[in-house]
Amino acid sequence: MVWIALILLVPYGWIMLHSARSLMKMNPFRIAGTPPLKISVVIAVRNEQRNIAGCLKSILNQDFPAGQMEILVMDDHSSDQTASIVNGIQDERIQYHQLSIDEQGKKAAIQKGVGLAKYEFILTTDADCRFNSNWMRTMAAFQLKYKSVFIAAPVAMGQEQSFLDKFQSLDFLTLQGITAVAVTKQWFNMANGANLMYSLCFRNLLYWLITSVKVRVFTNDQVKSCVIHFSLIVL
Repeated sequence: MVWIALILLVPYGWIMLHSARSLMKMNPFRIAGTPPLKISVVIAVRNEQRNIAGCLKSILNQDFPAGQMEILVMDDHSSDQTASIVNGIQDERIQYHQLSIDEQGKKAAIQKGVGLAKYEFILTTDADCRFNSNWMRTMAAFQLKYKSVFIAAPVAMGQEQSFLDKFQSLDFLTLQGITAVAVTKQWFNMANGANLMYSLCFRNLLYWLITSVKVRVFTNDQVKSCVIHFSLIVL
């Protein structure tokens, strides 16, 4: 058993060392000015009366032009006061939509929200998330600089109190590091939907690729119409 552990430890140590070196080479992204990008923020909710007001407030307080954003709150059959709280916030940027009886689940909520979005770029998050004032401006500036169609951004846990909370936060931080290295090295394997931005062009091409039975690769014309570029943003 000891020898098996030692054999497994060698490749694991190499992976950790390689990942650490890759993380150290990353440079934080700095923004300058306000880019002209328009963004549709999609939030899938279900019984989020404790969180949704704070989430919407932090988005509405963004250092980002009001005319360049919309917020679509997609309600997956909440049975609490989520709807009344959202509808009680008087701001024309907020749109509240409830899923029909035939639509169930977070994926359905996001899919419907994307279908209703009027802007090219979709930014998804969760109701229990809070953001600094430069969140949307940073994502937009990054996209314009690197012409990315898919941006994976980090998510940090907060208000850890118990030992279990701190352990979960550390475990979550490890996943963020793995994501950062994978995206930077073009070994994309996962991202967190609580801080994710992509273009409708990318989404439509990916959906076509997944659902197509006869064709599994993009043609040259399709690739030219939407250059696929995975990117990582370091805040």
